[in-house]
Amino acid sequence: MTSHKCSFQLSVADNRTLSVPDLGLTCNGLIGLILAVIIDALICILGIVLLARWVNRRMKKKRLDRVIPRFKYDSSKEDRGYWRNIRLTEECQICLADYVDVDDIRVFPQCGHAFHARCIDKWLRLHSSCPTCRSEIQLTAI
Repeated sequence: MTSHKCSFQLSVADNRTLSVPDLGLTCNGLIGLILAVIIDALICILGIVLLARWVNRRMKKKRLDRVIPRFKYDSSKEDRGYWRNIRLTEECQICLADYVDVDDIRVFPQCGHAFHARCIDKWLRLHSSCPTCRSEIQLTAI
């Protein structure tokens, strides 16, 4: 297979011709160089998009922690009436597992419903309401 040198000339509107400098590349080499530049650009764009998504998730998680703070569940506080303003059931209404003393829970300030933090965090990625009573939360308000 013979290699052909690629030479290009660009014409502009006022009929001037500009010559592209000869880089000593064959047509296949030039096409390969162009493809490599395009692939590098796509990889950079992908990296920027992934970084932006990661930052957005971190910001949303910080807003979520301000709007719906985490608490450590403590069964001894339940006996002393600590959870009286909270509609705390014996189990998380999402995963249906009982609360244990080491669990992180989140309590909705609007309605008082409580859930495991890991369960409600997954829920809130797709919804913006309490799973029990559907009262809306506003993450952008704070």
